[in-house]
Amino acid sequence: MNMLKNKEVVFELTNKCAYHCTICPREKMSRDKGVMSMELYKKIIDEAIPKGLEFVTLLGFGEPMLDKHFVDRVKYAKEKKLSVSTDTTGYLLKEQISEELINLKMDNMRFSFFSTTREIYHKLHNLDTFDLALGRINKLLELKKKLNSNYPKTGVYFVRQELNKHQTEGFIDYWKDRV
Repeated sequence: MNMLKNKEVVFELTNKCAYHCTICPREKMSRDKGVMSMELYKKIIDEAIPKGLEFVTLLGFGEPMLDKHFVDRVKYAKEKKLSVSTDTTGYLLKEQISEELINLKMDNMRFSFFSTTREIYHKLHNLDTFDLALGRINKLLELKKKLNSNYPKTGVYFVRQELNKHQTEGFIDYWKDRV
């Protein structure tokens, strides 16, 4: 049996996204938009485990949380004793989903959040969800404290661009003691 050289499988659950980020190459993608079937997801995991799979990463050119089976996919991977990570914009992270991911002990969650102001955020992401996304990220962080959980390990990243470079220090100051 051939073993995996890399013990991680990266799943693009969907290539759909409500955002139109200025840095994202998804906007130039010509392939059809869709969502991976749960059957294919499980098949890949089940076939990769005997070959040494340890890590599952849920990301790609789309917003993983647009997949209505996102939590079920995390649960399936965690039941198989795999480490699970994702990157998200956070705007779809409702409180119930946050609580489920905390209880499932999802390992890592990173948020793409490229600004400290609503105006610049809107220009970079091309969607006016600054307050919603910020509120939901902070709610996840509050729930982790309330539930006395270290899961998921949380990070926020900032892609420095011409429109937001003056916000770099403010971004660091805001997030450094939160995540």
